[in-house]
Amino acid sequence: MFETQQIELYLLNKLSPEEQLLMEANVLINEDLKRKLFFQKQTQILVRDFGRKKLKAEIEAVHIKMFSEKQFQTFSQKILNIFKK
Repeated sequence: MFETQQIELYLLNKLSPEEQLLMEANVLINEDLKRKLFFQKQTQILVRDFGRKKLKAEIEAVHIKMFSEKQFQTFSQKILNIFKK
């Protein structure tokens, strides 16, 4: 668990410069740590990309609702007027 936390802090650049350097040295000499770092980094990327896709879908749903339902017509017209200028 400690190793996973250290890798996470390393990937987030939250280690001190000394700890960062120690982690980099350990990665150079420890193939298992190097492999764990690789997979944890890939996991971070997947989680970030999933979050972005989910947020984009939520924004699109709000956009569709705001510009298609009559009850929001006044608001949507105000938004459109901003971009006409």
